[in-house]
Amino acid sequence: MIILIQGGFVIGEYPDDANIGEIFAATVAPYLADDPNADPGVVVAVLPEDLTINREFLGPPPAPEITPEILAATKDMAKHRVVMKADQLADLITGQVPRGERDAWASKAQAARDHQDGTAKAWQTAMLQTEADLRGETIDALAVKIAVAASRYEAISAMIAAQRSSVFQTIDSAKSPPEIETILSNASAAAATILSTVQNP
Repeated sequence: MIILIQGGFVIGEYPDDANIGEIFAATVAPYLADDPNADPGVVVAVLPEDLTINREFLGPPPAPEITPEILAATKDMAKHRVVMKADQLADLITGQVPRGERDAWASKAQAARDHQDGTAKAWQTAMLQTEADLRGETIDALAVKIAVAASRYEAISAMIAAQRSSVFQTIDSAKSPPEIETILSNASAAAATILSTVQNP
């Protein structure tokens, strides 16, 4: 492996058998040196900062090797981006609702449904009655509103969860970082579709 360094930066890495033309022998070869800190088989050429090299003669460096470790790390980062996107999508749909209030939606929805079924416990009735009084409406009317809103939110949450799970599975089967980026791009488009469907039912 031949590594070209100029101005303190690596400007190219080429295998020993790379066809980088006669310009290499004429311009770069005089600066080749064995670097005691380099890996075995690696030769370093430290070029003067005022030396100009036509990269067209050198040719493009070989594509970096994607190791299993790099691919696994890329997948983990991609999944993290998917989770963040799912949270952002939920926030866009529900609005800026405090986390504590959102966490209470499930118990409130259950209370509303139990009230409609006539099976509500005393504490559920008290919770609904307090909110109904604050809103200036009957507990029956409030229970209907909560149940309808809960059903809609649960359907949206299920859509987001299904999308996330599907994207995770696709990421797991990806073979390269560019493929993962394509998956994320497609996922963003799908998220936009979900948002449009929710906002324009």
